[in-house]
Amino acid sequence: MTEKQKAATLAKDFYNKIISYNEFILEYPDNSEIDEIIELFDLIEHEPKKNGLFGVGGLEHKLHIKRINK
Repeated sequence: MTEKQKAATLAKDFYNKIISYNEFILEYPDNSEIDEIIELFDLIEHEPKKNGLFGVGGLEHKLHIKRINK
């Protein structure tokens, strides 16, 4: 399995609630020099809270998730 495949699988498993955030962090390829892997981790790590205090609106959150799914 390549680093890209591993990163994508871990992200998918995290969003499908198969693994916890801690498992995601521990297993994610952290020494990668591949820009897509670094960007995916950054998008997931900095996902904004949806609605509520300090959260973003539904549309903005949906756009953020869409960028993760690219």
